[in-house]
Amino acid sequence: MAKITPILWKGKKNKKGEHPIYLRLEAGDKRQYFSLRIYIRPSHWNPSLTANKKVRASHRRADAFNTEIRSAIKTAEDEIDRLRGLKETITPALLKASLLPSANSRFDFILYGERYADELHQLGKISTSRRYYSNLRMLLFDRLTLQFLRDYRTYQVGMLGNKESTVASTFRAIKALVNRAIKEGLIRRDDNPFINFPVPNPKSSKAKLSLAEIEAIVTLDLDEDSPIWHTRNYFL
Repeated sequence: MAKITPILWKGKKNKKGEHPIYLRLEAGDKRQYFSLRIYIRPSHWNPSLTANKKVRASHRRADAFNTEIRSAIKTAEDEIDRLRGLKETITPALLKASLLPSANSRFDFILYGERYADELHQLGKISTSRRYYSNLRMLLFDRLTLQFLRDYRTYQVGMLGNKESTVASTFRAIKALVNRAIKEGLIRRDDNPFINFPVPNPKSSKAKLSLAEIEAIVTLDLDEDSPIWHTRNYFL
């Protein structure tokens, strides 16, 4: 018998002390979990199996969250009815697949990327966060396709005049974001546009200091314990 149960995953939490809500998908003797990307504190969760409203009214977004939960449950239940009608075996994997956005869904990739950039900024990864913000500002669509990646590469090289190293850095950041969204179940693996789009990997040459230049740094007369003195020592 197939069963869908919303649960509060207490084994995970964010920096605010909030835990994610998952749907537990059971069929036969197997189960899988699907993240609803909703985070709340345990005090706002109603664990009752008979409760229609899982998020307590004390939470400011209780109505919206409960609507999302009920909508996801209904989607999974509709898939159960569909599979039964076709006399197909019901599995947790099929139920989870029904909850994933399709290639034609309006998954807001830009918003997702901005949220991730915010997370990086809060973690102190300022330069990485800025790189994501910069790349996202140049994206014109909320869906990624193979043709879009090709057009975007042409735009960067032909219109912006970016070098191959800059193009490669841009696509590596976008690819990392896509892979993160796939891991979180927001994009299907089969919809990954990078499957048939190799990220450019240009060869780069880095200039090296000569022995004489290094010796010149070593012999610099600097005030001991000054910032530049420490900088030189760390560098060496």
